[in-house]
Amino acid sequence: GNMTGSAPGFFAFERWQLKWLEDSQIVCQTTSDQTTTITPIETEGGVKAVIIPLSENKAVVVESRRPLGVDAGLVKSGVLVYVADTSIYSGEGTIKILPAPDGDPYRVQSPLALGESITVEGVTITVTNSTELDDTVQILVTK
Repeated sequence: GNMTGSAPGFFAFERWQLKWLEDSQIVCQTTSDQTTTITPIETEGGVKAVIIPLSENKAVVVESRRPLGVDAGLVKSGVLVYVADTSIYSGEGTIKILPAPDGDPYRVQSPLALGESITVEGVTITVTNSTELDDTVQILVTK
């Protein structure tokens, strides 16, 4: 991807694919209802992302973004939800950030704040707690 926008840091999914993150820092959730606390990629330890597989090549990924490190210019902190599609090998389209409101090309308002939720392909993500250090998400898989 290009380096424009306010959050140039690699996504947790990309960091995991690059083996910058340990498997232990990724939670893979395939069913039911689970609550997980995730910490920003810039902080030590903790879970960095929840990955919910949709198919062999597609997954919903949930991570926590804070204005730290390379993301110091972040406009809105919170839980970033995106669909990663590994069947698309171009520089574009692999990661689709949601929600994707009109008039917000860099998705600066996309991170979910406390109490906000989004449903993506049968997966509902709700932010149930948010501190300066982490976010807690309830993820309900109904597909």
